[in-house]
Amino acid sequence: MKKNLNFISVFFLFGICLNAQDNIKNSVAENFLPKLNRIFELQLEAMKIHPMFGQVYPVAITEEGQLYIFEPDENNYRLIKQAQVTGTIAKGIRAAYPLAENDYKMTCVVTPDVFDSLEGYAIIFHEFVHCAVYNIEMKLKENLEIYKSAMEKKDWMWELSFPFPYTKKEFVEAYNLFLNALNKTNLETAIELHKKMKSILSKDEYSYLTWVEWKEGFARWIENKIRNKFGLKENHAGKDLPFDRVTFYEGGSGFIDLISKSSPAIILDFEKLYNVICK
Repeated sequence: MKKNLNFISVFFLFGICLNAQDNIKNSVAENFLPKLNRIFELQLEAMKIHPMFGQVYPVAITEEGQLYIFEPDENNYRLIKQAQVTGTIAKGIRAAYPLAENDYKMTCVVTPDVFDSLEGYAIIFHEFVHCAVYNIEMKLKENLEIYKSAMEKKDWMWELSFPFPYTKKEFVEAYNLFLNALNKTNLETAIELHKKMKSILSKDEYSYLTWVEWKEGFARWIENKIRNKFGLKENHAGKDLPFDRVTFYEGGSGFIDLISKSSPAIILDFEKLYNVICK
């Protein structure tokens, strides 16, 4: 009889734990779903900028060591999973990557404060760009030597840690001239100045430069288009000295803007756009 009572007690406690978890999930869903579902309202404006926003993507909200993973379902998000964070997630993260806790699906990972302003939603759409171009990105990486070399070394964070000579005098002077040409909306001059970077940088360095200009520059370009739609100030972080990786977001965005004005259809062909940038 005592064994039966112990079994009943354990079963009862297990039931309480399950109910508690369900209550937490319901509370999280009630808190975040109205904010997440606003993405669908803003999507209508984003689609006017680029057809890739015909769909939206999974969003994972990280809070106090937990991940709350939401999947889009027609015109609503739904909470599909709560999981403990297994790796390191930066404070205030705004990123998109194949999330292990979401079966390695491309997922936009954010902290709750992203929903505090319209600017935060513009950043979410920036990250959705990375989700949209992921398959093309993986195809292009197959021929990218710096990527293959990084994978051989198991350097998974190569895009953030590549030892680029940001402070090299010749590069700083040349890239400054390039940025100035972009500001003057002079595509021919910008192309010539960009090509000169090949004589200043190593093959791997030029490959890294153009990769970030394409990948992050395009996301920045789209983000600023969306910011204009939302009546927000454009994002031009990285334009000032000292240069760093974010400088290539700005350079890539400005370069893409000039290229798109000359060939509007190119923004629909991600691979062709990359090939133009890395000439």
